[in-house]
Amino acid sequence: MGQRHSNYESRIKPRLEEIGYWCRDGLIDSDIAGKLGISYGSLRNYRDKHPELAEILRNSKDAADYKVENSLFKRACGFKETVKKKSILKNGEIVGTVDEVYYPPDTLACIFWLKNRRRDLWKDRPPESSENAENELKKLIEAIQKSGKK
Repeated sequence: MGQRHSNYESRIKPRLEEIGYWCRDGLIDSDIAGKLGISYGSLRNYRDKHPELAEILRNSKDAADYKVENSLFKRACGFKETVKKKSILKNGEIVGTVDEVYYPPDTLACIFWLKNRRRDLWKDRPPESSENAENELKKLIEAIQKSGKK
């Protein structure tokens, strides 16, 4: 009996470049598996057995993530962008102009960035009530006074 030929060689390997494009376009593994006509489990198995597939998936997803990170950073800080416009004058003449547009910092992008990058300083935490803080302070003062009496 002949050895069974792997679908990887015929269905996946010839499409590695295309898989990279899909990753850079933001597709997730289950979507990629569907486009390849295989199950998500099969894609995972191929990824684990074939380093070239694992590398394409990892590197291409990283490229897409960096692009999004850079866009988020620009939105958080604000940025200027050169925009080319075409206008039609009353006489029908088409005139091209170049404008510089300023996009101010976006508060939501700032919050998202800080909560993820500076979690120690910006995490959501319920504010302590002043009553709770006062009780803790009283307990601390009592403990200090007790330790001084001994």
